[in-house]
Amino acid sequence: MWTSIIERISVVSPTLYATLNPAADPDEVGALERRVGATLPEAFKDYLATANGQNDLGVEHGLHEMHRFLSAREITSMMDLMDSLFGDEEALEYVAENKVQPAMWDKLWVPFAEFDGSPRLILDLHPGKNGVAGQILLMFPGVDLEADEIVIAADFAEFSAALMRDLAA
Repeated sequence: MWTSIIERISVVSPTLYATLNPAADPDEVGALERRVGATLPEAFKDYLATANGQNDLGVEHGLHEMHRFLSAREITSMMDLMDSLFGDEEALEYVAENKVQPAMWDKLWVPFAEFDGSPRLILDLHPGKNGVAGQILLMFPGVDLEADEIVIAADFAEFSAALMRDLAA
């Protein structure tokens, strides 16, 4: 899927294409998986094996809307930062668990895209009681963690297919 996405980007927007990093080294993907402490979905590993996020030019030319995709190393750094800031926080008692854990941060959230230095698109490997492991979350300050709309795709394969449809349009 991601080979086709990248081919389409090269035709549609050479400027966006120039922001893409080369494929991640398998050791980088393995290190990320060890850091996460869970098996990454195959569709997500396929993405990293095709394009390891975006370079700094991606800030101006986000791959999905205004979101710059992170490299495997940047994902690890973002997880470390979020764990240091929110890893010891208790569950949010005022939030009813729905598709997402009622938390400021979860150790099994894998932030793969950012906007303005904040994690925005997250691969959720620890969903709430009504969610699905591997769902894609759109996070931002003030997001309603109880709302169904926080989940923008059932998994990374569905997210990738929607991105391809957008590029084709």
